[in-house]
Amino acid sequence: NVTSEQKRAFAVLGRHLQSAVRTSMAVGERGWQVASGVLDALSLVAFICAPDGRILARTTSGDDFLATNDRLGARQGVLAPVRERDAIALRAAIAVACAPRLAVSGETRSVVLRTREGDAPLLVEVATAPAIYALGHGMAALVIVRTVHGDRARRTERLRDLFSLTRAEAEVASRLAEGLGPQAIAETFGVAIGTVRTHIRVIYEKCEVRGQVELVALLSRL
Repeated sequence: NVTSEQKRAFAVLGRHLQSAVRTSMAVGERGWQVASGVLDALSLVAFICAPDGRILARTTSGDDFLATNDRLGARQGVLAPVRERDAIALRAAIAVACAPRLAVSGETRSVVLRTREGDAPLLVEVATAPAIYALGHGMAALVIVRTVHGDRARRTERLRDLFSLTRAEAEVASRLAEGLGPQAIAETFGVAIGTVRTHIRVIYEKCEVRGQVELVALLSRL
């Protein structure tokens, strides 16, 4: 049964799940055991990691995710993407979140994990975790994994409604969110790559993002 404390935590987290940093603040206020139950109820994959990437705590959804996905695993207890390039990026993000002089309040670092072009990408958001979860390590990182999924037509219409994208821009944005690059998108629609790049530039401006990683992060929260 869900306790009244968990219900209150659920209400707080439910309003702030669009930010991994805000989630970490809610975790700090109520304790990992309560918050992990809330995160599980919301089907969030979450980990608390030491500066070297070792997993200090995880949600049940995190356990299940590590056992079934092909992009992120645990090697000798260390959270590690399969691709080396992704592993380097995640280690760097965790290191920044755990470094007192580098961690910036309110800042979340994102890493996009893929196996091959066209796969639905995984968005890994990393923020500084409350100090009480460092367990003797000084600082720790809160790592939340999200998947960009859902019906493409529905996502395209939401992009048009929320950001005033044209149909062509929304179609391109949706493909970017699915992991396709400009060349693949150009081939899909039978247009010049220069046309696609023009669309991408306008998409970033209208959505107020700085690149594909931020676009994926935005769409994972719609």
